Amino acid sequence: MSYKHVLVAALEKEETDDGPFDLSAFIANERKHGSDVYATFLEALAKKLPTCKFRKITASGSAIHVYLPTDHFVLGRVGWGDWSVDGKPTKSIMVQSPRIRNDKYCSDRTQHYMWTSINPKRALSNALGALRSHTPIAVAKHYASDVASKVWHSDYEGQDKVSKVRGNVIRHGSLEQELRGIVASGYTFINAEFSDRVTAFLHEADEYAFRQQKVDMLYVRAYMLGEQQVFDTVPIANMHKHYDFTVEESSPRYTEDTLPDDIRGKLSMLLMVAMKEYVDDVGMRVNEEVFYVTQS
Repeated sequence: MSYKHVLVAALEKEETDDGPFDLSAFIANERKHGSDVYATFLEALAKKLPTCKFRKITASGSAIHVYLPTDHFVLGRVGWGDWSVDGKPTKSIMVQSPRIRNDKYCSDRTQHYMWTSINPKRALSNALGALRSHTPIAVAKHYASDVASKVWHSDYEGQDKVSKVRGNVIRHGSLEQELRGIVASGYTFINAEFSDRVTAFLHEADEYAFRQQKVDMLYVRAYMLGEQQVFDTVPIANMHKHYDFTVEESSPRYTEDTLPDDIRGKLSMLLMVAMKEYVDDVGMRVNEEVFYVTQS
């Protein structure tokens, strides 16, 4: 089981719907009824990460999401409880992040992505090392496999269409007659239905040949940074190769004023189609913020 990312947008919507999370009141309650160790840790963490927001994961638990409002994914989670799997219950402070690899546990366990400590200073050090923003390149890589799969599937559908119309031509009862006619009479089809099938076959073959061309894409995340809309981008080459694409190590950022017209036009088109629907020569919309647009 891989690390489960949480969208910041989902937590911000929770805050809009249910109201903000009062971290100070939570810390006071933990100090009074829960754990003074955990409360001390949270106070120190909030001071070290003054621009971060916090949100409880469940109403009754102690675990908390830590995130920056302008990020796409949550930085990670912290909590107080028993995280062991060896049958020896021991409460400790937990820090969970996709940056953590705890090789004491298999990668299919949630503990593989956790550090735990009973010492609040040690736990704080763990948190500050692990709770960091995901770069645009990291987010682009996260979604790229699913998008490349859609590109590949579109190509597979093209192959299937070509195969079916080719079969219609091959199985037609006038095939021999038409081939003789092509040879003998200057390429004028004798049977109108056969002519239509040949035309359909050549059309699908041409469409498939077009889709076989190299597909490069651009990851785009559109979001508000303060009062300004910005667009983080990452180029990705060879998305038609399914698992053999290349995410480039560059991430240009555009504003509403500097966004190229080609990208702007494709984003507008993708806003009119369903989420995760791949459109040939345009791209795909992954969620409310993330798009992959084709590059000419």
